[in-house]
Amino acid sequence: MASKLTSKLKHLSPGSRDRWLSDLLAVPIKIDRIEPILTGHIADVSRLHISEPGSTGTSTLPSTVIVKSTVDPLINPLGQTFDSFAREAHFYTAIAPKLSLSVPHCWAIDQQITGPSALIIEDLGTATAFEHHVCPVENALECLSGLHSVEIKSLAINQDIDSNISSLKSICKNNSPAFALYNDMNPSRFKTAVLDALQDTDPSPTDSTHCLIHCDFRWDNLLAPRGGTIIDWGDYCTGPRAYDLAYFLATSLASMPSSQHPEDLDEWVLRALTHYEATSNNLRDTQSGQAGSSSLDLAASMARWLPLAAWTPLTLLATKDLSISGRNYWRAVLAACHRLFDVLAHLSH
Repeated sequence: MASKLTSKLKHLSPGSRDRWLSDLLAVPIKIDRIEPILTGHIADVSRLHISEPGSTGTSTLPSTVIVKSTVDPLINPLGQTFDSFAREAHFYTAIAPKLSLSVPHCWAIDQQITGPSALIIEDLGTATAFEHHVCPVENALECLSGLHSVEIKSLAINQDIDSNISSLKSICKNNSPAFALYNDMNPSRFKTAVLDALQDTDPSPTDSTHCLIHCDFRWDNLLAPRGGTIIDWGDYCTGPRAYDLAYFLATSLASMPSSQHPEDLDEWVLRALTHYEATSNNLRDTQSGQAGSSSLDLAASMARWLPLAAWTPLTLLATKDLSISGRNYWRAVLAACHRLFDVLAHLSH
């Protein structure tokens, strides 16, 4: 069990874990049980079952919290390259309190210069990620349009899409396995665009209005409570909404059972963009239910940003310790990127 604990908890002896959490939460805490959830490329996650010795039953603390801690950068450098922990900590302290969006409550932050850092955040319980047979794509698009509609002028957002791209380029250009996977791709316009995206990332004219974007918006990071709670904020920045949309539609296609794949992919994409536009209120007005020119402009912008987003599955597929299920998922995402690119190119011409 110890080898599966979050990095932060592995660095603490059983006796010091209670003191560590008590100091962070400013109340005496006893950790009754530790439930490892996952070990990721950016962070390790565990659920702590806690109690307050001597509590009179009036505590505002929950019975469980989530510990999300950084992993060893020598093992997985992605988090260090993107400065993901500091970015997510800044999100919870400076940005989340100003949002009307549903995001997890952050109970405490343990930010260390050396050694593992950790976030103590709200446990969303047994809430499952939206599934296609429970929640349609349209509901997720409404959550995404709400995110993109946030007024960013008053927010202390210190990252933009250019910094994300710069970090991605530094990883990709030094990642021989990722380029080997790229070279194995069948020749196509998409393959050419994937490489071109790393060399030319100036926003197109349709990207002139930037907004708050998540950069990893997919079903795994959209949970059911409160009508849709967005988690995992280690990549957020200001940037074009087209990036989030392209990434979400590609990962949605990859997540769908084959029996639920749309028969007419062009129609599915256009319907999704029209619904997104109809529920957005910050960039342009679109008449609900009609595919206005803005939807086609958005398709063109997505076609530009999707090849760059495709380097995420390429980079993760090149990671040695990726699980079999993870490898299958990111292969499906890469294949979905290819299919979606063809559709977007067709719609925008």
